[in-house]
Amino acid sequence: MASESKKLFAEAMKKFIAGTVASMEAARELAMLSIREFSDEFGSGNLSYAQQFIDAIQQHGKNYVRRNAFLAWLAFHSPVLCDETGKVLEPLTKDKGPDAKPFKIAAAETTPFWEFKPEAPQVPYSAETVVQALKRTVGKFSGTRYTATGNGAIAVGEAVKMIARLEVLLKEPFKAVDQAEVDQVLPTVAGVPAVADTTQTETETPVSENEIAVA
Repeated sequence: MASESKKLFAEAMKKFIAGTVASMEAARELAMLSIREFSDEFGSGNLSYAQQFIDAIQQHGKNYVRRNAFLAWLAFHSPVLCDETGKVLEPLTKDKGPDAKPFKIAAAETTPFWEFKPEAPQVPYSAETVVQALKRTVGKFSGTRYTATGNGAIAVGEAVKMIARLEVLLKEPFKAVDQAEVDQVLPTVAGVPAVADTTQTETETPVSENEIAVA
């Protein structure tokens, strides 16, 4: 009985390995045929192959056939149209703009699409971005959903003061901060609770000062 089970397992394993290898080879070939057909140098500029492959991945793809990986690989190696964040737009369309990426067929051939990991893009931020992030974080505690516990209300009040001080500082970064000016700015810090408002109302979700954190 054990020997029969071992034989069946070995046969199933053999089929699995052979099928997986063959499937991976076919997937890589389909990816390369898709990008070549899309290129003007090797194909007709048609994205229909790539679209059909995407549809097949969606419906029949195995664990290594990562749909998003193929799209990222395609976007990196060809002028497929993307939005401002770099996400490929569907249905697939060629980017005909002046800043469209060139085809990189030779580079595409060196890496299977499921192993492709593009470098994470650098995300620029400004002083205003930081201030707005702080306001959003602190501002959520001004609604009626939260009620302060412990020193929560004090923490929120101090955070509001910090935002006001930061806004004054950013006007003239190399100048000493005038507290009187901070006091003037304080009431105008939009979207956050008033500093003096430490009233604890009955609401659905208690929250402590430890939850006030900027991601």
